[in-house]
Amino acid sequence: MWRHLRVRPRYCRHSRIPVLPPPAPWPTGKSLVLLGIHPTASEPTPQEAWESLVARITYLFSEKFLTSLHPLIGHLGGTLWRKGDLCGSIPVSVIAVYDTKLFNLCKCINPAVESNPLLVNLYIMRAATKLYEFLSTSEQHLWLKKKSPYPQDMTESLVMQTSIPECIQVSAAKIPSSMEKPIETVTLHVSAKEYYLDIIAKELGLEDASYVLISSFKNCLHSFQELHSKILVSA
Repeated sequence: MWRHLRVRPRYCRHSRIPVLPPPAPWPTGKSLVLLGIHPTASEPTPQEAWESLVARITYLFSEKFLTSLHPLIGHLGGTLWRKGDLCGSIPVSVIAVYDTKLFNLCKCINPAVESNPLLVNLYIMRAATKLYEFLSTSEQHLWLKKKSPYPQDMTESLVMQTSIPECIQVSAAKIPSSMEKPIETVTLHVSAKEYYLDIIAKELGLEDASYVLISSFKNCLHSFQELHSKILVSA
């Protein structure tokens, strides 16, 4: 049974300024383990980070991953509606933003990724080339795709979980990079059988979603091909 803890302040001998007790020490070692926190002894070396990066990408495209609650699951379900070779292909920029473990591994490889997040896309593509028997890649379009299809029952379940109403409308602000051009208000019509990033890419005049960069620092999406405009999306 918890009780309220009252701290009676002590005062300096020559003033009435209260002297508060020192704060409790930050838990370390065994205390962290008891709290369920398992700190690593040291960061991985760049070589170890490369190996872990390849292993992480392998897991993200495994059947086991489909049963997780990872935010990438929603994107994977959306890409299953794409046509032709794009069906099931996930833009690298999406993977880079929605999986923090990949970002942290890339930071171990090169700390400069914090100031240049586009390096994460480069490292993911480089690691994916080691999985050529497992993944399809496209350097031109920067997307990854599992070569062998997922089991039909798993894909049907995934599509049902990530499905949306027949059509929804999303209000957005299109912000040009040029200060001379005005901000435009646009309405995105998202169909149940379309990947919403493809719709945003079309609004920006791009070929597909692989040319769209999702920023994790600001609530915006913009093209990293020409960086000519931005779209702010709000429900």
